[in-house]
Amino acid sequence: AELVGSLGGIFYFHSLSQVGLLLIDQGKARFGYSEHPLNSSFGLPFDYNGTLDILITPGQKGILIFWFEKSLLVSRNSGQLVYPVHVREGPNTLYSSISEANITIHSIAANEYELAVLTQENNLYYCSLGILSSSLIKFAGQNLWSQEAALMFTDVGRVEILTPLPDSVFPAFDFQKCPVNIQAVLMDPQLQVDVCKAELLQGEFDNKMYTIDMNSKLELTALMIPRPGMSLVPLAMVSNPHSLGLQAIIYEDGYTYDGNTKHRLNISLRQQHHWGRADPNFTSSIKRPTGSTITLDIANKEISCVDLKPLTALISVGCDQEKKIVIQNEISACHKGILDPVGLQDNYSYIIEKEAYDPNFQGQKASEDLVVDYQYEKLGCPHLVYYNTPWKPVVELWREGKFQEVIKAEFVLLEVHGLFTYTYSLTAQTALCRAQPQNWTTIMENPGDKGPFAWDREKGTNLTLVTLPSGPRLNFITS
Repeated sequence: AELVGSLGGIFYFHSLSQVGLLLIDQGKARFGYSEHPLNSSFGLPFDYNGTLDILITPGQKGILIFWFEKSLLVSRNSGQLVYPVHVREGPNTLYSSISEANITIHSIAANEYELAVLTQENNLYYCSLGILSSSLIKFAGQNLWSQEAALMFTDVGRVEILTPLPDSVFPAFDFQKCPVNIQAVLMDPQLQVDVCKAELLQGEFDNKMYTIDMNSKLELTALMIPRPGMSLVPLAMVSNPHSLGLQAIIYEDGYTYDGNTKHRLNISLRQQHHWGRADPNFTSSIKRPTGSTITLDIANKEISCVDLKPLTALISVGCDQEKKIVIQNEISACHKGILDPVGLQDNYSYIIEKEAYDPNFQGQKASEDLVVDYQYEKLGCPHLVYYNTPWKPVVELWREGKFQEVIKAEFVLLEVHGLFTYTYSLTAQTALCRAQPQNWTTIMENPGDKGPFAWDREKGTNLTLVTLPSGPRLNFITS
């Protein structure tokens, strides 16, 4: 998509795994994004009157707050949709925006779940930052505001307004601290706020981080208990649906001691591509590691549910650091008595002559010999593969020291020190490849690719072999 307008800011949205550009043009603003599939279009435009401060709330849920004295807007999906915040003053008065309510913002504060606004009209406003939009509610007027006042959250449902008290004699000064208990204020009958319908929303996954590897699945559970006679609508959402897909079911799971029904929610998460339900133009590249959050909230939750915060977990869609690959081969140099395990562990090293390797992996002779310290703890005893004997690695998956499965894997072979004293028995043509295979020379010629780890899942392409009646004609030869 063509970029038009002046640049208002550059942001990295972890919740969406995208770089966002804020573009301003003729009183309107919109976001452009760096990666597929969002890079082909823009977020919806919104009014940009004046210079807006932009706050990314903590929690990596994609919530953005845009504000200046006469404007307050919020986005719950990293700028794709931006809406003005409504203002409620009393039970029967609802304004569509800050400017319509004719109030002037002095400062704002936000945490993962809440937003507070201090105005120059000496009022404090509050709203929830749940999954669904909610309105700012006006608290009773108090003598809170001054030009130097600062607003901040100290905990969920706890706001403090700090005002410096200068001393005309001494250069140091004290602060006047005004704590506000949001839950207690909301119980004021004049505000006519409904009682919270929920008694409990609980899940062990809250505030944790998980990893979903290629084609793996993550199962999460949560418990929800409504107040007697009340009905709740749970809502699970991911911040990056292009990478992470979900499926959720809810069922009754017994009763509490006082007779309330317990509801259990089971949430299944996996890479969106593997659900098979989304259009390819909607999903992110299966090869690209990304991140997302999963948030479970109650859609019909009242503003009085201050202590009933949403449940949120951070999901990394990429390589699981607890997993490792083990290549099994029963024939080793130690098994045949060629090398001694004790000697390998005793600072064992060997020399590769300069005529036999190239540190740049281009098949050119090096300028000096290379001394290699053998890493026994990482590599174990060297495997043996006999000359001219076909061998294909048996690839095992282990996690946290436990065997998981033998896996079918695509892999590449690389002499890590740049040795070029070996040859291949077949060319791409004689191996009957249907496409040109990748090779290290072309991979590392690409800008920015350095060293033996230039090949990754984003650059990998499938190599297809033609299977003859006698089986695949592949020979593995080691030197």
